[in-house]
Amino acid sequence: MPQSPAPNYRFFGRADMLRRGATHLCSSSLPAKVLIAGENGSGKTGLALQLLQHKEVKVMFGDGTGCWYIDCTPFYSGGGASGEAAVALIMAILEQLNVELRPTEKEILGFLYNKLVARGSKTRILLVLDGLEDTCLEENNKRVQNLTMKRVIKTLASIYCVSLVVVTCGQSMRQLLPWTLVLPGQDTLGPLELNDAVDMFEDISREGLAEEHDISTIKSAPIEYYAPCEDAEFLSQSFKNSSILGGVS
Repeated sequence: MPQSPAPNYRFFGRADMLRRGATHLCSSSLPAKVLIAGENGSGKTGLALQLLQHKEVKVMFGDGTGCWYIDCTPFYSGGGASGEAAVALIMAILEQLNVELRPTEKEILGFLYNKLVARGSKTRILLVLDGLEDTCLEENNKRVQNLTMKRVIKTLASIYCVSLVVVTCGQSMRQLLPWTLVLPGQDTLGPLELNDAVDMFEDISREGLAEEHDISTIKSAPIEYYAPCEDAEFLSQSFKNSSILGGVS
């Protein structure tokens, strides 16, 4: 069975959000529906992966066997239609289930529903859907088997044994479901706190991903040059106007 990816860098900050998310996923008597919202590069994926890898969360969801991560961004590469993306998502979940779609199957969403319910009788499922943006909710695109991403997501949210974590940059996703938890709340995920940003930068330096170990060098060069990671832009924002660091050029 496909394995969920491990975070590609050490996680810094967001301790309160990680604690809130893990507690919610583990204590909810009903399936959780968690939304993580923020700008590109703000660390949404990192937070989602940390939730997926959290010790208590893994215990709750079949010792990790029910914790699945799916990156939905490739489904829209090349401007794919909503129905085509919906089919791609269904196929990706069936792959996690290690189930092949029968060529004669006419209602693939119903097929997926039944397979998830059957799996849920053995273990609860935590499904992280990354990269679901506003465009995926558009319904005026070409459909396949009358499918849209909106319909697929709502169907997944209706299954008693499936908890969802949806990662998005958009605003429309907030209105799609009655989310049981939104991280960070009404706002979107912002920059790291200064101390956490410094710790991340120093860790990157120790790993040989930065050209200089001296954090003071960022006074004269953009942090993106020294920290080539998905949080670089938000690291930059964290360091701006810092009297300790002198800001970022």
